[in-house]
Amino acid sequence: MGEENKVQMSLRVEFGFQRPRWMGLKALDATDGIRTGIVVAITATGLLLWPLSETDQQQTPNYALLVALWMGAVMAGLFRSHQIWTRLQSALSMAGSRRTENDEKIIARGLKELFIYLLLSLLILSVLAFVSGSPMVTALESIRLRGTEAERNLLHITIYCAFFAGSFLPILTAIARLAAAEAKLSKSPLFRTDVVSRNSLIMSFIAIGSILLLAWAAGAGFFSIDQDLGVIIYLVVIIAFLVFIIAPHLTRHLNQNEENRAARANTVAGGIARFAPEVWVSRLDSILVRLVAPLSGATQHGAPVPHLLVVGLILPLSAIGFVLSSPFGLIPIFLAMLIVIALGRRWAWVEADRETASRLQSTDFRKSQDIHIGFDNDLKDEALLGYVSFFVLVPLALFQIEQFSFAFDMEQSLASMPPTQQFYAWISFFGAELAKAVPFVDWWEIYQVEVNTPISVSDNVGNPTLAKHLTFAARALVDLVIMAALFQAFGIWQRSRAQQRLYDAGHINAFDPFTEQEFFERGIRYDAKQEKYLPKPSFQKRVEKHREAREALKLPAFPYSPRRLSELLNSPDADLKAGAEWMVSEYRVLAGPPAEQLSQLEEQWRQPRDFRDTYTRYRATSHPEKRAVAKLTIRNEKLKFERLLDDLIEAGANSNKWFALNQADTLLKLLEHISNFPEFVYAHSLAIDYLSERRGQFILLALASHTLTDTADVVAPAWRRQIMGKFN
Repeated sequence: MGEENKVQMSLRVEFGFQRPRWMGLKALDATDGIRTGIVVAITATGLLLWPLSETDQQQTPNYALLVALWMGAVMAGLFRSHQIWTRLQSALSMAGSRRTENDEKIIARGLKELFIYLLLSLLILSVLAFVSGSPMVTALESIRLRGTEAERNLLHITIYCAFFAGSFLPILTAIARLAAAEAKLSKSPLFRTDVVSRNSLIMSFIAIGSILLLAWAAGAGFFSIDQDLGVIIYLVVIIAFLVFIIAPHLTRHLNQNEENRAARANTVAGGIARFAPEVWVSRLDSILVRLVAPLSGATQHGAPVPHLLVVGLILPLSAIGFVLSSPFGLIPIFLAMLIVIALGRRWAWVEADRETASRLQSTDFRKSQDIHIGFDNDLKDEALLGYVSFFVLVPLALFQIEQFSFAFDMEQSLASMPPTQQFYAWISFFGAELAKAVPFVDWWEIYQVEVNTPISVSDNVGNPTLAKHLTFAARALVDLVIMAALFQAFGIWQRSRAQQRLYDAGHINAFDPFTEQEFFERGIRYDAKQEKYLPKPSFQKRVEKHREAREALKLPAFPYSPRRLSELLNSPDADLKAGAEWMVSEYRVLAGPPAEQLSQLEEQWRQPRDFRDTYTRYRATSHPEKRAVAKLTIRNEKLKFERLLDDLIEAGANSNKWFALNQADTLLKLLEHISNFPEFVYAHSLAIDYLSERRGQFILLALASHTLTDTADVVAPAWRRQIMGKFN
């Protein structure tokens, strides 16, 4: 009966009924068929009940069919999104050690199927936009999605935009559910309020506002700069340096005033503070990071998959933005820009988590609410790949804006050219402005190199003020976004190299998560003959050099952080897991759950020539190096035992107070090992306090066995018999 119940439970889905598989279609099941039938029924009903007048019977059924098709496609996508999310949620809710192979496959698959539907939809829409109005396709000749204002059809474009928005609804729903589940699992808020501080927001507002104000004033002709340009730039640079010097001190003073004001504030003031601008800016940033950035596909698993999804999304959005009638083509262009900027913000969050994890020496976000995103992907490559798309998106945006604003001075021959050649001219114009914006590249002006483009900014043609503002925005985008990303990537590379040097010198014993992965992947190889993972000789030498360096610095001579090794033993990455297992075995490091570490430590101390023999041999000697070796050995074992007791206390605080008999027995044996060592007094008291808080019939006997002397046979023979019966 029990086995039958297990089989029944395994066949149940999220709605509680059994789902027989369809032969040959592993991705589909009975629930897919039921839901598809519902969608078809709703679509058919909508077509049958659509009200038609006698005059509109020729045209209205086409629009009714489009409305029904839109509803059916969106509902089918939402149904499938719900089903995929339900399976993914079930797999994510399982602890890493309890996940089955099928759970790992579901997690690795993630939302890739929904991204495939999105990319196919965008591909179909981009093809439709290109062939619409073409006489080569008779069925689509009447559709007007591009061309001038006289050539386009607003109703057609509205329907097209509705299908465009509908293609994002299923994947966006699943992303929102996944973000909420991740925030709940990490016990952190879905929308953070601490990303931007009030002082930094004020400083940014003043800086950006001043720049925009000066740009507006200059564009409107309120002032002009002639011979004094060099002097003004000279003063601006000096002021900028002074601001960077004074800003930290001013920020510290403002923070202190804010803390004093918050301490005096009452509950009403606290309620009003929730509506502070920095809180809403932080929430907006959280929306970009948690909901918009995953639309790029960069958060999906698999080596080439995130890169392909980013490119696969940007390309159709760019194509639609190119061909769609202005200004509607700006919708996909600005959406692509927003996704890229959100991806950059998520990358910044990951780097902040990376810095936090390197300080905590832990990547488990369940243990710290300061880790918000995690480390499934460092997003550096994906973010930089997205920023590269700005070199296409910005000229596209200028191309679209010019079609209705006529702000720039364009050659007359350019207006009669095909759109592809016009877009090439805009790339040439943006490239020339890029040369003026990028640092070091603008040296070409020193040699008076002239770049002639068919597009320029003129004071006599078009809308010179708008043209100047658009050119300024294009340059600022390069300076503030793209160059900042390159500098951040260079800073990450420098920080990773610094960590490598500090590890070799013995000053640190753990890397940040991404440098750690590179460290183990380079050091571990798979031996096909032995069919297992083995450390490379260079890796062994490097680890031993690190351990010797830590001994010279009088630091615990571990090959790597024991806490990180405990986490890496459960890593799904084969290289990381094999490297952790080798270090634990080779250097007798305690790793794994605290209960297992108890047994590991007792076995190490029970072996011949353990730390007690070392200390006994060298304690009486006058040789300074041997005495130093003995002291270092005792210190390492003392720190090892105290760390283990801390882990036991932390684990006990998060669980019930019951304690297994074998664990109590092992802990008593460890206390017997250190009974004559004064260095372990603190560890001894920690162990006794820990035992005193446990529950179980043998805990009292365990404490009695540790405190009673050999004369207990005469004083309390009954106690001795019970102790011997339990612990031998």
